[in-house]
Amino acid sequence: MKKIVTALLLLFVAATAGFVVYRKVSAPKGKLELKEKDRVVYYFHGTNRCRTCNLIEKQVRKALDTGFAAELKDGRLKFQSVNLDEPVNEHFVSDFGLRGRVVVLAYTREGKPVYKRIDDVFRRVRQGEAFVEYIKSEVATFLMGKKK
Repeated sequence: MKKIVTALLLLFVAATAGFVVYRKVSAPKGKLELKEKDRVVYYFHGTNRCRTCNLIEKQVRKALDTGFAAELKDGRLKFQSVNLDEPVNEHFVSDFGLRGRVVVLAYTREGKPVYKRIDDVFRRVRQGEAFVEYIKSEVATFLMGKKK
């Protein structure tokens, strides 16, 4: 009986390890795909989102909707909320040198991504309208090339 239980436990451990390796190897690999005219505001988050994470996204969307409605409508500006816990999105960590949950402004110049991380969103989001204006200003100067 002891040998049967040991064998079953070893079989379970081997199957679990095999499954983990299979998922890692077969997980879809993504890559950054920005077209030459794309201007993108990314919000990177995890699967489990706190109240502050949700507030950051809401405030960034408000900044874009109130400051860049025409650009969003005609496609000159895009917003993407990206879950970094999904394997297909892991590439963004190295693409943008991410160290946490942040907002990234990105475009392509001569086939290469140009980006700016806004790392202090957690610290600033509680500033309300000042945070919204801060995001508008960053988007206007970095992505749209104009002063707001």
